[in-house]
Amino acid sequence: MKKKLIAWLLVICMAISLLPAAALADTAAKSGTCGENSGDNVVWALDDNGTLTISGNGRMMYVSDKSRVPWASYIKDIKSVVVEEGVETLCDYAFKDCSNLKSVKLANGLKHILDCAFAGTAIESVVLPNSLQSIGMYAFSSTPIKSINLPNGLTHVGSYSFENCLGLTSVVIPDSVEYMFEGAFYGCKNLKSATIGKKVAAYQAANPDKSIIRLGIGDVTQPLAPAIIDSLHSAVDE
Repeated sequence: MKKKLIAWLLVICMAISLLPAAALADTAAKSGTCGENSGDNVVWALDDNGTLTISGNGRMMYVSDKSRVPWASYIKDIKSVVVEEGVETLCDYAFKDCSNLKSVKLANGLKHILDCAFAGTAIESVVLPNSLQSIGMYAFSSTPIKSINLPNGLTHVGSYSFENCLGLTSVVIPDSVEYMFEGAFYGCKNLKSATIGKKVAAYQAANPDKSIIRLGIGDVTQPLAPAIIDSLHSAVDE
């Protein structure tokens, strides 16, 4: 009887001693590195509330598919994302199809949001930092985002970057944008207001006798034929 009791006590003690290790293992599994060239210059951690925090300095790793992001096993658990100051890029497919992701905080210093980074998420609004220089292809496609202010300093807006954002009703495009590629707002059927940089207003004030070409944005935002693009460039250059 005593031997059995001692044996059971040993089993219980062993089980208790393993509990913290299991908890630590689970915590370790929800954090790691995601820096360029698999480096530790950028790290990530997902807490129990569903907040994924990315911190560090420099660029994130290259990713070829959404299944390759380090947190791929937890995409349904991610509810909010915080990108801290120092991180310069968000990798391709970073949060693609994270269907429960509703809140995003991007610190100043972020320069590039790469292809498909937030495609298929549930974010309705996002404040883009003034440091942002480019938005990749399909970066915010098929999200319920309602309005977007593109920051001063942004130069490139990728193809189909806001494709099929059916809740999008207004957009502000600053003077700094040099390239807005085909279909940037394709399928945004409820987009009614587009505020374009001051250069257009200034040109119109300085040249009241000149006509300004205005393009509808709603459901006709489809890729423009090369001939039309060439004609628009020619008109502006004059």
